[in-house]
Amino acid sequence: SAAFWIPRSNGGRLTVVGVAREVREDGIPDSTGVPQLYLPYAQNPTVVVTMIARVASGPPQNAAQAIRNAVAAVDPQLPVSYEMSFDDVVREISGITPGPYFHIGGDEVQTLTHDQYVRFVERVQGIVNKYGKKMIGWEEITKARLNPTTIAQQWKSDSATAALASGAKLILSPAPKIYLDMKYTPTTELGLHWAAYVEVRDSYDWDPAAYIRGVGEKDILGVEAPIWSETVRNIGAVMYLALPRMPAVAEVGWTPQANRTWDGFRSRVASHAPRWNYLGMNYYHSPQVPW
Repeated sequence: SAAFWIPRSNGGRLTVVGVAREVREDGIPDSTGVPQLYLPYAQNPTVVVTMIARVASGPPQNAAQAIRNAVAAVDPQLPVSYEMSFDDVVREISGITPGPYFHIGGDEVQTLTHDQYVRFVERVQGIVNKYGKKMIGWEEITKARLNPTTIAQQWKSDSATAALASGAKLILSPAPKIYLDMKYTPTTELGLHWAAYVEVRDSYDWDPAAYIRGVGEKDILGVEAPIWSETVRNIGAVMYLALPRMPAVAEVGWTPQANRTWDGFRSRVASHAPRWNYLGMNYYHSPQVPW
């Protein structure tokens, strides 16, 4: 069995039994944990369960180091890569996560040919489905033949729309709008800016059903705002990058477009400042919000 690592205030790593207990007892109410593997890379695959869990064969590493170490993709033509690696991991993780989804990653693959990558996606899709899960993958997976139950996650372009031809649905995570590890402005000390500088209004003032040509509300399962950890060193940094953009994204996803306005949101989110201050939350004091 594998050992999993979840960032915890008291430190330490968890066994498979421990992860199952975390998911069962400490999961966020009315939410679904989605495990994620960093495939097709063979070394240090990451797993997300509730927050972040890591399949660990050694000391936990930060995300940037894990990426640097992932120098070789598994050869999808080798059966052992699937039956003795991916299949085992997918089976075990599926057994301890009650939700219906399994995210395989699949993005930014530079070490496989097009044909190798397509075979990888289609083979892993079958493994995920075999264990009763619906596969999710980043938009690059649309190069392959997808099942109608598969979900493509858009993040950088309109290539995800290819999934619609097979009846698959989309999750929208446009980096210039809702990547929470992006800087707010050029003077923001934390975060990156390869996608854009993303102020609070940028995260709020957009309509998912009008963002990509040819993609309507019926095609979208929802939105997800990732916060990658390469530049995030502690919970204070997480709070600063997430607040108040995370409430903005939540309203984009949960509120009918006709029922929300930027002026209404900025006034309402400002009213949370006293509570955030009382709780010691390190939020960004955006000049766009009347705190």
